Amino acid sequence: MKSNEEKNKIVKTFKIKVMLDPDDLEKKRLKLKEKVCPSCSKKNKVIRILYGYPNDDNVFEKEKEGKLRIGGCVVSNDSPKYYCKRCDLEFGK
Repeated sequence: MKSNEEKNKIVKTFKIKVMLDPDDLEKKRLKLKEKVCPSCSKKNKVIRILYGYPNDDNVFEKEKEGKLRIGGCVVSNDSPKYYCKRCDLEFGK
């Protein structure tokens, strides 16, 4: 029969292995990131809107590449989070 200490080690080891499966984490991350445009129902045309003062040149490069949209410096609770490149629609709060 195993002691409580041995049982706890086994449980902790199991939890760590399950939580750190990189393939599973990547799938979950991508699933959470996929947003659907409410107008055209496209997933691959939706990008994130970035608010605040851009302090990195990469932000401007990513905007030119169509990977994000700069939303300005002023943010409110009603500011949209996503932009559809196909419909030119800002949505999501």
